Amino acid sequence: MPTRIQVNYDVNRAMFHVLVPTLIPEDEYNVGLKPANLNIGPEPWADRLSAIFEALRAKYAELHAEDIRIKAVKTYDRPLAHTRDSIVDEILHASLWFPTG
Repeated sequence: MPTRIQVNYDVNRAMFHVLVPTLIPEDEYNVGLKPANLNIGPEPWADRLSAIFEALRAKYAELHAEDIRIKAVKTYDRPLAHTRDSIVDEILHASLWFPTG
């Protein structure tokens, strides 16, 4: 079972790679940013959030985002740190770590 620190790192890295540089310049990325302040609407944020989950499934194979649109609405006005923490919690609490490779 991975540690919270490792899962946190993986989730933050996935978020960074999905959001930078297409949405956020590299030097401006920080987890205090809110999707609502990034000049994108809820639908494009849902697409980005879906891409984050897809990237994480490479390591956490059983991670599912069945209601990605609902998650996007809930996280749209919240800092990226909140989104990161909720994904980390979902991985850790569901014991979803399955090594691949």
